[in-house]
Amino acid sequence: MIFTAGTKIWRQSTSTVNWFSTTSVPHYPRAPRKQSPNVTPRFPLKEQLSTPVPIKAVFPKPQAYKYGPGMKPTPFPPNTPKRHHTDVESGIPLPTTFAPGETAKSIRTRPTRPERKLTQEEYPFPYRYFEITLRRGVIGLPKTTRDIVKCLGLHTRYQVVWRLVGPRSAGQILKVKELVNMVIQPRCLIGSSI
Repeated sequence: MIFTAGTKIWRQSTSTVNWFSTTSVPHYPRAPRKQSPNVTPRFPLKEQLSTPVPIKAVFPKPQAYKYGPGMKPTPFPPNTPKRHHTDVESGIPLPTTFAPGETAKSIRTRPTRPERKLTQEEYPFPYRYFEITLRRGVIGLPKTTRDIVKCLGLHTRYQVVWRLVGPRSAGQILKVKELVNMVIQPRCLIGSSI
């Protein structure tokens, strides 16, 4: 048998190729034929034919609601203005708010600062210096922590520095309180103090 496709030719023996089955048709297994069910036709009754067909409900499409003359939408509650500190000042304070003879204005006024620094005898707080000791190294810690330790003047482990008691020094000590030991001293025990 010869097949041609364009310019190429293929040769194939007809003895090796079975193009059609030689098995006879009766040898194939046949599926059993399905039997249709017995259907008894039923015709509609007169009552069913005389009943009118129900009308399908038609719903209107959603539209912008237009209020009539007697209908008004309920308005939203007005925005409550935020309270201001003047509301408290203008009102009468409760009896427990201020001590007798005091007002809100007298509390707000800052005390006048003294013209000169208080001496050691006049200063009521006896402690004047923080004695700060770095109890561990700062290698491997975040840069912000290392910068705070450097601002305190600490560079090596077990180094001791002295700082005057004040909010700046206290804040720096609190930032690195896990790394330092701090003792409040009435006077600086070394000759050079900052």
